Order: sequence, then structure tokens, then C-alpha cells
Amino acid sequence: EGIYRDGLKDSTWTFYTPSGKPDFKDEFKGGKKNGKTIHWYENGQISFEGNYVNDQKSGEWNWYKQDGSPDMKGEFTNDLRSGHWQYWFEKSNQMQQEGFYKEDKEDSLWTFWYPNGQKYKEGTFKKGMKNGSWKFWFENGQELQEGIYIDNKEDGHWSSWYDNGQLKDDGSFKLGLMIGAWKGYYDNGKPNYAGTYKDGVKDGAWMYWWNNGIIHQQGKYK
Repeated sequence: EGIYRDGLKDSTWTFYTPSGKPDFKDEFKGGKKNGKTIHWYENGQISFEGNYVNDQKSGEWNWYKQDGSPDMKGEFTNDLRSGHWQYWFEKSNQMQQEGFYKEDKEDSLWTFWYPNGQKYKEGTFKKGMKNGSWKFWFENGQELQEGIYIDNKEDGHWSSWYDNGQLKDDGSFKLGLMIGAWKGYYDNGKPNYAGTYKDGVKDGAWMYWWNNGIIHQQGKYK
């Protein structure tokens, strides 16, 4: 229900479900959405709410789960995500990720969590692409991986670990390709492999060990 002026919606309009309950409510001016919008679940709880300016999302928007707890929230500018955004897990009140958008692309430090509240990964985006230092963790809190990205590609020194804290792999990348000397280890600390990469391909002398420290293979790649 609402008002038309000159054939265009021009007031607060409320829409209902077949059962007669409010479904959503929008404010119109000259046929375009301008002002607050609210959508409801069948149980009467708000599903999401925000504001429009000339049919485009603007300002702060909030989404909720059916129990009323937050689902996600953030800001829009000219229908594009901007500013601070937060997301929560579907089945808990634990935050899942948060960071900042610029023109609908991630553009800041972003942090991600596991359902138990432990950090999952953290790093910087620039124009929607990973750029800069990133860290990853196991669910038990032990660091899993660390290195640098340039435009979503690994670059520079990278290391990874087992969930017991033992170093697993250690080496370097150049724009997503493995280069230079790489070393790998078993979870007991014994060497697994050692060799060199050139443009992502094994090159030169390589050695491989059993997990008891005994060499089981060595040779050269050309």
C-alpha cells in the first residue's frame, strides 16, 4: 500500500506476504527509492535495513539472522560497497571477516577468523587484490603460512609450518613462480627435500630424504 503521484510511487510503500504479514517497506519519491528500506522475515524479525538515494544503496546497511543477531553490516556509496564492513558466521555470533572497501573492492587490512574465534588469515588488499604481507593460521592458533603477495601472486620469501610448529617448506617466489633454493622438512624436523627452482620448474641438483633422515633419492634436473 502507498500513494501514487502522476503515475509514480511517491510515499512510503508497504508490501505484504500472502499471509498478510509485512514483507518489506520502501520510501519512494518520484518513482525512485529514496529513504529507508526495511525487509522482514516471516517471524517478524528484521531481515535487513538500509537507505536508498535515487534507487542506489547509500549509507549504512545492516543484515540480520532470523534470531536478530547480526549477519553483516557495512556502508554503500552510489550502490558500491565502501568503508568498514563486517561479516558473521551463519550459525554463531562469531565474526567471520572484516575490513574496508573502496569502490566495491577490498582495499585495506582484512582479518578472517575460524568459527572458534581463532584467526584464520590476515593481510592487505589493494583494489581487490592481495598485496603485501599475509599470514595464515591453523585452527589451533599455530602459524600455517606467511609471505608476500603482489597482485594476488606470491612474491619473495614464503614459509609454511605443520600444526605442531615444525617448519614444513621454505623458499621464494617471483610473481607466483617458485625460484631459487627451496627446503622441505617432515613434521619430526628431519629434512624432506632440498633443491632449486627456476621459473617454477625444478632445476639443478635435488636431494630427497626418508623421514628417518636417510637419503632415498638424489639427482639433477635440466
